[in-house]
Amino acid sequence: MYKWVDERGVTQYSDTPPVDQPTVEIRGSISSYTTPSVEPLPADFFSHLKRPVRSNRVVIYSAEWCGVCKQAKAYFQKKNIQYAEYDIDKSKQAREQYDRLNAHGVPVILIGNQRLNGFNEKRFEQLYYRKQ
Repeated sequence: MYKWVDERGVTQYSDTPPVDQPTVEIRGSISSYTTPSVEPLPADFFSHLKRPVRSNRVVIYSAEWCGVCKQAKAYFQKKNIQYAEYDIDKSKQAREQYDRLNAHGVPVILIGNQRLNGFNEKRFEQLYYRKQ
């Protein structure tokens, strides 16, 4: 997959590179999750942190092109839910953490020590409000 900015300043994605445009090649098989699923995090995922993770801490691994990611972030903002965002296409560290999760799509949302693959409001609320 290839990513570039067109003459109007709009980011574009394609499976073939454009002619005469500087591009960034995106490797791997990342997609958006179509059905949300929940799973526990690896036991040592937060072992590098000095303090325990709050039970309602929200982290989202996302990508700029992901519509479901945008929907999740809009929901968080509407509900005044604080979250940390890590763009796996823009940050090497975010991509490494994403890879440690053995994830295959975005968004991946961490709520305390639970992992939500994909997003829908009802499933998120079940996890988030149960933890507070």
